[in-house]
Amino acid sequence: MVKRASRLGIDPWLHTGSEVRKLEKALEGLGGALVFLDHNPLDRQWKDRPAAPLGRVKIQPLDHSGILAKDKLTTMAAEIAKAGADAVVLTDPSSIAWTFNIRGSDVPHTPHPLARAIVHADGSAELFLDKRKTGIEEEAYLTQLASLEAPSSFEEKVAALATTAKKIMIDPDHAPFALAERIRVSGGTVIEAIDPARLPRAQECRGDRRLGPCSSAGRRRHGRVPCLARQHAARNDHRNCRR
Repeated sequence: MVKRASRLGIDPWLHTGSEVRKLEKALEGLGGALVFLDHNPLDRQWKDRPAAPLGRVKIQPLDHSGILAKDKLTTMAAEIAKAGADAVVLTDPSSIAWTFNIRGSDVPHTPHPLARAIVHADGSAELFLDKRKTGIEEEAYLTQLASLEAPSSFEEKVAALATTAKKIMIDPDHAPFALAERIRVSGGTVIEAIDPARLPRAQECRGDRRLGPCSSAGRRRHGRVPCLARQHAARNDHRNCRR
C-alpha cells in the first residue's frame, strides 16, 4: 500500500510510457509523485547476474512466414510515412521476430530473439542483434535486410537520430519511458503510435502458434510478448547496453 504524499522511485527503463502515465495518475490522487532513478538499486546488488543470453537465431521459412521480410519492411515504411514520422523504433522482441522473419532461443519456450530495431521511412533498417547469435547463413540473410549493429549502440543510435530533429515513432505500450525521454532530450519528436508490426502479427498469429502471443503464456495481453521475455529484454538488453 502506497501512503499519501509518497514519492515512488522507479527505473524508467523497466516501465513503458503507458505504465508511467497510469502510475502518475494513481499517485496524483494521493498527493504523491514518481521519481525516476538514474540507477536501479537492484542491479548494484545483483552480483551474480548471468550474462545476456546468446541463443541462436534461425530464419523462418517463407512457407511459415507467408510474406518476405523485405516486403514487410516496405509496407512498414509506408505506415511510418503515413504517420508523419521519419522512423519507428521496434522494442518488442516479437515484432523483431515477425518483421525480419526470424526466431530466437534466448528465452525458454519463447521464440523471440532479444533484439531491437530502427526502421526508416525509406525502408532501410538497423537491427541491434549480437552477431554471436547468428551463423554464416543467418548473418548473410539479415545483412540484406538491415545493418547489423551491436546491441550496446542502440541507445546512442536512437539519440543520434533524434539530434537531427527527426520524428520518431514508438509504441507507448512497449517502449521504455526512458527511451522516449532520451529522444525528446536529444532534440527529436516522439510520435506515439501502435507498433506497426502488432496488427499484422496478430492477424497472422493463428497460422503460426510458435509466435508466442497466441499461446496461453502470451495471453497476458493480446499481441504482447510474454512477461518473462519482456523482463529479459528490458533488464538484460538495456542494462547490458549501459555497461
